[in-house]
Amino acid sequence: MTDAASPIRDFTRDLLLNAGALVATSGSGLDLVADAALAARLGLTEFQPLAFTGADGPADALLVDYDSPLFDKLGSLVDALGRVTFVDGPPVGVKAIDPVAELARALTLQNGVDTEDRILARLHRDCVVGGVAFIYSKIVEPGVIEHYKRGTVAIGEMMGHKTERLGMIAD
Repeated sequence: MTDAASPIRDFTRDLLLNAGALVATSGSGLDLVADAALAARLGLTEFQPLAFTGADGPADALLVDYDSPLFDKLGSLVDALGRVTFVDGPPVGVKAIDPVAELARALTLQNGVDTEDRILARLHRDCVVGGVAFIYSKIVEPGVIEHYKRGTVAIGEMMGHKTERLGMIAD
């Protein structure tokens, strides 16, 4: 299994288990057994193999990645739980923030042309700041990406005007 598939596989597994599904690891994928209501909610069959890279799983496996329609549907399970975070790894030092101020803004740096629209469906327009990350990388071999230059990030208000919070986010 590639390292890129593991976090999304683990997140999907934990989320489906929390929703009451039976989930078993099958190679680098998952075998899912869901009740009829959960299967219908996610647009799946009651028994559904899931793959997390294009080369994995049986022919009837559904590919799950950050751009797949299923990943958006899994968001409804997160919504039902409230704010959820699954974290594995060492603690990371974070800058102190004002929680009330943080709730008033969201910066998205996701891959895709409609990510802001998907976020706007859940948040108020005046809370969302768009962004683009310019990275310098190349695929060295399958599953290995080399970053060879420092990238840059451009951010802006959805309506194109400059605001004080852009400076706050940039800091």
